[in-house]
Amino acid sequence: MKSAILLPAFLVLAISLVAKNNPEELAVGSKTNNGNLLLYILSAPKTDNPRIMELDKDYGFIIVNLGNEKNPRPLFRLASRKENVIQDFNTFDDFKSALGKLPKGITLYHYDKCLVPLSFGIQVDWDELKKTCEHFEIKLSDTPSRTCVCPD
Repeated sequence: MKSAILLPAFLVLAISLVAKNNPEELAVGSKTNNGNLLLYILSAPKTDNPRIMELDKDYGFIIVNLGNEKNPRPLFRLASRKENVIQDFNTFDDFKSALGKLPKGITLYHYDKCLVPLSFGIQVDWDELKKTCEHFEIKLSDTPSRTCVCPD
């Protein structure tokens, strides 16, 4: 009798775990299991334990070097969990302009990963970014929200 009850319970648990971590469902801009916006996929989505970056605040951004140190290709990603929107920009000027469309008085959070920053190899003028945020009456968070990518 116990096995008749345990087997269906185990199957329900196994199915829910597979559905919860289904790598096919991982896409930037989709909702995570926590209800947050998926901001960035840090490791291959088809692995057993993909590392993802979740936007757990109302407004955030990441700066990613899609190239390498010698040939940087910047990606400036601005996201709003509130509006469920992600915008990508290739230039710092376009990114700064987009900040002017955010509501005044918000706090903007920088997202990154531990160890080497995602922006490694890109010259980012952080003082200019801070001045731009001040101009648009946006508070720039003092410390980045970091996602750990260290081995388990």
